[in-house]
Amino acid sequence: MSEEAAVAETAPVAEAPVAEAPIAASEASAQTSWLDSLNEEYRSNSLVNKFEDPNEFAKSYINQFKVIGADKVVKPSKNWSDEQYQEFYAATGRPEAPDQYQTPLSEQYGEEELAGLRQMAFEAGLQPRQFEKLSQFLMQATDQVDQSNDAMYEQKAFEAREMLRQEYGHAMDQKVNLAIRTAQQYLGSDNMPIFETQLPDGTLLGDHPAVVKMFVNIAESMGEDRIVGETNEMVMTPQEAKRQIDEYMRPDSPYRIADHPDHDAAVAEVNRLFGFV
Repeated sequence: MSEEAAVAETAPVAEAPVAEAPIAASEASAQTSWLDSLNEEYRSNSLVNKFEDPNEFAKSYINQFKVIGADKVVKPSKNWSDEQYQEFYAATGRPEAPDQYQTPLSEQYGEEELAGLRQMAFEAGLQPRQFEKLSQFLMQATDQVDQSNDAMYEQKAFEAREMLRQEYGHAMDQKVNLAIRTAQQYLGSDNMPIFETQLPDGTLLGDHPAVVKMFVNIAESMGEDRIVGETNEMVMTPQEAKRQIDEYMRPDSPYRIADHPDHDAAVAEVNRLFGFV
């Protein structure tokens, strides 16, 4: 072996230079941010640097512009002044004046009541549609109350007539007419409308049993023939029928004596009287 070959064989092999690995994309993005291109005053602003990339920032900007550009109304705050509320009401559609509200309540309410209702709605800032809904509710509620009152008045009038019927029986209509004629004679026709006064329970004053009986008693105490009006024979009341029946029930009455010549007639009369009881 030659000397040159031996030297070459024992000499160390030189290592090849190692190439540097390329910097990863993520590391590069960490080193450079889209915020670096902004001025310091924008880059340090929390409204800007919260976005991770310019796409998110652009998306947020577009959405905010849409909201700002739209016709929006600020939600009221508990600290608002009266002036701020007035501006809010105007912006949300309140009429310019109370009399501009339209309502179907003209049949149920008077002009003064309607004016007060419109003023209340105006001060509350109601829109015309809201006032219309309120009017419809009040109209339905009023109708229900009227129907309920009508039913109650009819029931009270029925109860009053039943009380008079128990008192006068078949003579009820005649006694009521007698009471009316007596009231007209002693109070005067001009004062008769007072009997149309409605009492708290719904009955009319002129229909109240106590009032009717009072004028019937006046007529009877003075003599019914002295009352101007119809003079037809008075129908017997239950009390009068019972009084006459009691007369027929006496021990010496023909009704109680079977062989009395007037027995059959007495029996027939008692049966007739029982029809008035």
